[in-house]
Amino acid sequence: MAVELHFDDIDLLIIDPSHEVRRILRNMLADQGFRHISVGASLADLFTRMDASMPDLVISDDQLPDGDLCDVVKKLRHHEVGGNPFVSIIATTWQPTQEAVRRIVTTGADDILIKPISATSMVQHILEQVNHRKPFVVTSNYIGPDRRKPDNRPSDIPLFQVPNVLREKAVNFRTAAIKDVQKDIDAYIKIVNLEKLDRHADQLEWLMERILSELSIDAASQAARDLVAHMLAVAEDVSRRMVNTPYAHVSELCGSLIEVTKRILETDGPPAPKDAQLLKPLVEAIHKGFLESNAEVTATVHAITQSVKERHGKAPGT
Repeated sequence: MAVELHFDDIDLLIIDPSHEVRRILRNMLADQGFRHISVGASLADLFTRMDASMPDLVISDDQLPDGDLCDVVKKLRHHEVGGNPFVSIIATTWQPTQEAVRRIVTTGADDILIKPISATSMVQHILEQVNHRKPFVVTSNYIGPDRRKPDNRPSDIPLFQVPNVLREKAVNFRTAAIKDVQKDIDAYIKIVNLEKLDRHADQLEWLMERILSELSIDAASQAARDLVAHMLAVAEDVSRRMVNTPYAHVSELCGSLIEVTKRILETDGPPAPKDAQLLKPLVEAIHKGFLESNAEVTATVHAITQSVKERHGKAPGT
């Protein structure tokens, strides 16, 4: 039996630099029952809309006059902008080159539509997000839909059925219970944040080993400097994410690692030996601090997940 869908309460945002494309898409989707449709022509319009309230579905061209959609999608998925990092995003493009598709996929968009777009194709892609949205995966540098085949997926990396507001409104008609939906979003932001910190801890160890290996070959190695810059970015993200988590006690060590990596990058030529020597004990201490908190983190994730299930009687987005 087909599930009855209602699109009339879904907040849809269309971003495209072409007035004609915006008009066509708006009319096309209005014919499908969408009633709350906002349009814009740029990233600035996207940010303005997200600052006011988060849409339930974003359909946007990948190349906009003031920047690349992919950069915003990555920031959105990492919860650096916007209020819902799990919003459904369909990117559109006139130029589906291998590089363009790779960028769209690896920054966390849910789907890609190649222009020109037919009404049938548009509806099929939206229904895919409503009925069969891919679970999310979290790695050190990616948060978004998991597109890997089961045979290529490491067994120790969990998948998350993140809140799907699009489905809640289209299938479950949960507009009246939107506060509960926001609770689900807030809960899964915490879960994904903890998972991200765990991935970062492993990434810091890997980077430390690579850096020391490069420095042992060439103390002035540019490759080592690039890896140190990556380590700094990871450490800064760890510092941002660990506030009010079971990992908060590691913050002082993380602050020290940030200071050391900054000194290395500010130095012309080889890093000071004392700074290079500090990398290993600092990273190992951070990793140990994360391991010591794993039991508490597991309990925290379980408690959050249970609270969501109790509100639904099932996982969100299903």
